[in-house]
Amino acid sequence: TYDQSYPAYQALALLDGGVWPLVGQPSSVFLDNPALMPYLQTLPLLLYRSPVAVQVFILAVNSTAIWFVWRLATDLLGRPAGWIAALLFAANPWVVFFSRMTWVQSLVPFFMAVIAWGLWPAFIDDRADPRRFFIGGVAVTLVAQTYVQAWGVLPQIAFLLCLFRHRVPKRAFLVSGSIFLFAALSYAFGLSTRAGTNIFKAGSFMAEGWQGLSSIGLRHAIRFINGVDFRPTYAAGNPSGSFWHWLSLLFVILLTAGLIAGFVRAGLSLKHTGRERRLGIVLLSWFLIPVLLTSLEGAFDIHPHYLMLTLPAGHLLAAWGVAPLLRTRIRPVVIVMLLLVGLVFAHDLYRANELVERRAAMPELDGWSLAAGGEIGRTVREMALSFRGPYPRRIVAGAGKELMSGLSATYLQPVQGVQYPDFILLAPDSPLLYVIEGSDDISPALRDHFDLASMKRLRFSQGPQITIAKTRPAAAVQINDQPAILLEWPSDSGLTLVGYTLDGTAAPGHELNLTSYWRVDQLSPDRAEWYVASNYHLVDDASQIISNVGVHGQWAHRWELGDVYIENVTIPVPADAKPGNYHLEMGLFDSVNPRTYSFFKDGTPVPVHRIDVLLEAETD
Repeated sequence: TYDQSYPAYQALALLDGGVWPLVGQPSSVFLDNPALMPYLQTLPLLLYRSPVAVQVFILAVNSTAIWFVWRLATDLLGRPAGWIAALLFAANPWVVFFSRMTWVQSLVPFFMAVIAWGLWPAFIDDRADPRRFFIGGVAVTLVAQTYVQAWGVLPQIAFLLCLFRHRVPKRAFLVSGSIFLFAALSYAFGLSTRAGTNIFKAGSFMAEGWQGLSSIGLRHAIRFINGVDFRPTYAAGNPSGSFWHWLSLLFVILLTAGLIAGFVRAGLSLKHTGRERRLGIVLLSWFLIPVLLTSLEGAFDIHPHYLMLTLPAGHLLAAWGVAPLLRTRIRPVVIVMLLLVGLVFAHDLYRANELVERRAAMPELDGWSLAAGGEIGRTVREMALSFRGPYPRRIVAGAGKELMSGLSATYLQPVQGVQYPDFILLAPDSPLLYVIEGSDDISPALRDHFDLASMKRLRFSQGPQITIAKTRPAAAVQINDQPAILLEWPSDSGLTLVGYTLDGTAAPGHELNLTSYWRVDQLSPDRAEWYVASNYHLVDDASQIISNVGVHGQWAHRWELGDVYIENVTIPVPADAKPGNYHLEMGLFDSVNPRTYSFFKDGTPVPVHRIDVLLEAETD
């Protein structure tokens, strides 16, 4: 998706285009994200140009979090609880699902595990390891520089630092804190480059206010332990039968009971003094502070991912609640049940994966499976790299630059607003790659403009068929050979009406078929907000419009000198039109600003180009 592709797009802009990102992906909730994630994703893309490389990198890093959770839980709660916590963390379908995303917040599971592993022992144990605390402190900086909502981890850290300030290794704290401050200043500088946008978004966010209390934050936090709602959310429409439904429900209940038992033990520990009390305070505050912050219902929805800031406290609490059962006679039953937890969670993930495979293709290349989307991206990359010229390479596709760059692992600039086959673009300096959805061939009227020998057809069991074709290198330069009527009329928009071809039946109840040819000959410095579109009016001798067609347009900031647009339109002739003399008027207008543009005939401005049309009476 767009979100999954954005960091890779910025990484590719750096690798191919030398564009160093100062901020990351714009956030729909608050400020722009920091820029660290694109830099991290350059590492796998340096080794292998494929979205698979980014996916494997994220999976590999997040998988190491299992070790940190196991080591931390073992150090604090003992070996049996360490294995339970690691199992619940590693198998939970929500944790797994978010651990394989490639968006800006993709490494939150890893960083939260490292932060807890590094900081918690200093708060709990009598002899803290300064190096371990320093690594945890650096992890705080790193997570805060990948994802703006990750700054939400600071309240729980600040609370514990204040409470246990005498136990914190001072030098490790000062050094890691200095690194955090330097990174925060760098992020602030990046935000200042888009100051107006970010001030507006921050003001809008703060002005919305709070609308009451909600339990959604607690439910989201708990789902990372008991797996509730995963299959209905991500495997809806792929039912697995009542057996798995009831089995999943059973383990949701059992894991919730284990978590409640852990809360009880943590609560009882507060009555004591010493290490156990500190352990209870750390686990409860780490889990509950993010829950409380997301219990204030605002103007935006609370995403489950926001509650990953509770990791891994919930898993340690559940392990603390379940571990005593391993010292009883039902130890074998408990072990079998824990293994069954992994089996049930694996089944739920399998059902979700199966549904993705079944619905691998979606419109506009958005939401495709990694396999199907990667196949398209690989083909685009192979064909686009054969073109000469600077990056980003221009292509024509329904998807945006982020998605197409991420799929192809190449810095691309799709020219959107082109609607094949009725409104196409030809570039002057090099071939132009088209990614065409829903067709496995080139329209017969456009075959002269495309290199049919190099065309690729991709077929999928579900979703649209994809044709990837490139235009001929000299198609735009040779465009003057195409129109039946050659005009070469410039306009004050910068577009030149090269000419047109008109055919069809000029009779009431029939249609006129018009192909018009437009070339970009000037680029006005004021064109950034221009949306230039053509319109076609069939008018009678009294200048009354009897047919009005205006279909295609383009933002002028997408133009490049020498671009040629070819437009095919059908102009209906009303059935009640009387035979006689009519005129087809071709014009240019901007519906956004709004304004009309003039043509120049031999240097004289004229509002439209007029074509005489004789409507004849329909004959049997």
